[in-house]
Amino acid sequence: MKVQTALKMTEEIQEKTPDPARSEMIGDAERFEKQMILSEIGVEGQWKLKNARIVVVGAGGIGCPALTYLASSGVGMITVVDDDSVSLSNLPRQTIYSTQHIGENKALVAAEILCMQHPNTVFRPVSSRFDSEFAHLITDQTDLVLDCTDNHLTKYLLSDLCHRAGVPFISCAALGWEGYIGGYSGGVAPSYREVFPEAPQDFRSCDQAGVIAPAPGMFGVTAAAEAMKLILGAGKSVLGRLYRYNLLDGRFSEITFEQTIEAGNHPEIAPFHYINPADSYADWQVIDVREETEFSLQPPAPGARHIPMREILKDPKTALAGINAPLFLCAAGRRAERVALSAYLAGGFAKIGSLRGGYKNLSAGAQP
Repeated sequence: MKVQTALKMTEEIQEKTPDPARSEMIGDAERFEKQMILSEIGVEGQWKLKNARIVVVGAGGIGCPALTYLASSGVGMITVVDDDSVSLSNLPRQTIYSTQHIGENKALVAAEILCMQHPNTVFRPVSSRFDSEFAHLITDQTDLVLDCTDNHLTKYLLSDLCHRAGVPFISCAALGWEGYIGGYSGGVAPSYREVFPEAPQDFRSCDQAGVIAPAPGMFGVTAAAEAMKLILGAGKSVLGRLYRYNLLDGRFSEITFEQTIEAGNHPEIAPFHYINPADSYADWQVIDVREETEFSLQPPAPGARHIPMREILKDPKTALAGINAPLFLCAAGRRAERVALSAYLAGGFAKIGSLRGGYKNLSAGAQP
């Protein structure tokens, strides 16, 4: 079974020159014969796909179809990163999984299932949240990074890493009846951070706003096609463009953006610290960002200062005045990350932290 643990993966990724005269070396050429008929692919193009190394972050509604079609098209190696577990409410959109997988990690399940269906692809699953600890997964030998998450902190971190390494970065999202896909960096386009310097304050996830099942599927399939085009050097590149489509009224729109910032003049990787429950909090000022209505379920941690997320997002510098090293805490960690990103973008702090997993991961003896 061709599943490898990314952190233990030591294979060197070397560029190989395709030999069109030896199509049998592609591995089961009959499997790909229909797409190899296309002039944009052929034997040489199939070699390019076989030698491609792609990182996919997020194995949810967009990630599932993207992973499926990248593998079924013959991409040689796919690293898939996701810390989430399968739930019943995922199944209408995340078609790789079934009820028997509820409670299991998405990256591990997706890799196991897809490598059995597509034996020509090597999968490297990472069952953790993508943060700065996994920066080594994105190097100049990575062909492309595909963002299928709904987490803005992750999007900005991936943006910075890809822009540094000159790696093409495709980012997707779907909500309600619509979605978008955009292409950034790769040496020819501005970064995601340059196009969107600030995270939207009114951002809502699928859990909050809802989503029609076909929407993420549509954009996951589109993301796989755009990734293939970049690897093949075929067609109109998505880099420097953002496509948006509304399934409810059939409206399509396209935005193009030019590289307006000089090469190298982009922010460093966000100096964001994930603090574990067992770590020391002596150098931090703990900020509980929940609403007061949640205190009945979990009282505030001893010594924590209460500043609701809405106040911080409205004006981080004013809300956090006099605080030098905020460590944000919420119920499960997501809101703390969002607030930490807002504080980082505002600037002016010695360091910024988020308690990993929030109160959910705190034991009675590990209160900050």
